[in-house]
Amino acid sequence: MSRKGTLLKKKNITKVQTVKIEGEWFWGTSIHFITTDGHALLKLVMDKRCSFRGEIYDLNTHPDKQRQGYANLLMKKAEEEARKRGCKKIFLWVEKGSWQEQWYRRHGYEDEEFMEPPSDDTIWLEKFLNV
Repeated sequence: MSRKGTLLKKKNITKVQTVKIEGEWFWGTSIHFITTDGHALLKLVMDKRCSFRGEIYDLNTHPDKQRQGYANLLMKKAEEEARKRGCKKIFLWVEKGSWQEQWYRRHGYEDEEFMEPPSDDTIWLEKFLNV
């Protein structure tokens, strides 16, 4: 695909709307953001034990729609919602050295040093939000 084609698709993503679905989860409020065209989903959990933090649990984009701005759109929506709720930090875990780790780092996520990762090949990342 040419660079021009990619840029055109990224411009069109601004027309995609998101739907927010909220519910209770075992340790917090689960907020799902779904694009109205059904091509992407993100789940943010606001921790009820510690109101200043949230966790990204899932960020998925349909393979045919990747690299077109869907993930960026949903991350922006999730971070805005977290800020509105007084969240100061969002964290998540990914595989060490994966493309996902690099993607999150480009979006301002850094090493979280205090939590133990789920396994030896994963890493916790965090991003402080300006509230």
